Amino acid sequence: MRLKTIIIISLLVVTINNYSQSRNLIIGNWVFKDAYNKEQIDEEGLEMLNSEVINKMSFNFKSNGKFDAYLMGEKVNGKWELTKNIKGINLNISEENLVVLIILKLTKTELALKLGLGEFLMERGKGTSRKLKSKKEKVILEKNPNKNIKINESELIAFEEVEEIPLTSECNKNMSKVELKECVNMSIRSHIVQKFNSNLAADLGLAPGKHKITTIFIIDIKGEIVNVNSNGSVRILNDEASRVLSILPNMKPGIKDGKEINVKYTNTITFSVE
Repeated sequence: MRLKTIIIISLLVVTINNYSQSRNLIIGNWVFKDAYNKEQIDEEGLEMLNSEVINKMSFNFKSNGKFDAYLMGEKVNGKWELTKNIKGINLNISEENLVVLIILKLTKTELALKLGLGEFLMERGKGTSRKLKSKKEKVILEKNPNKNIKINESELIAFEEVEEIPLTSECNKNMSKVELKECVNMSIRSHIVQKFNSNLAADLGLAPGKHKITTIFIIDIKGEIVNVNSNGSVRILNDEASRVLSILPNMKPGIKDGKEINVKYTNTITFSVE
């Protein structure tokens, strides 16, 4: 009876270890590389591989159990989990929308998935190879390119008050003022979601709950992002917020009285730790 108990416990430990190892391998960014079953695809199927629906497919599996993805031509997000048998990934996009990805292959650099009849080979996104850190290891941040310049208050106006707001490349000047503001706000939020290292919060062992970082930056008369300042409860996360905003692509500068003007933009980054 004692031997049987030991065997059961041993099997449980192996299962837990395999589950944990597989989950850790999956965490990170994955981008479409090729069809996994290419030799079995007809001409029409090969042509479809070049379509945006397929070749822009990507997944960002986060350590907190959330994900972002470009799947079948749409941006989606939600929660993910590895199936108990370690052979699939459940994507909970909404209460009524569950997508199951069958794992055909999983290594440090490649992930083959089956979705419906399609079999897709994904590769780890450049620069996203995930190194597991011990609790004692320090979190290393990417270099912050923040540029600080002297600007007089008389040469500065708030984003909400400027006559013609600064524009990102995604926003069309033919839009209404309300649409333009929403477009610019969405562009900046999208940039933050894509570039902010969300694993930092988990690595730092923050208490569960919502955390906020208030950020202020200036879009100068050249459309460059300067004087980024971030204020939150954790310095490392403040630095990361400043880094992410500092690498925003240049914008078309704001206009007042027919001339370019420096525009102050205030934004709050909110994230949850579960």
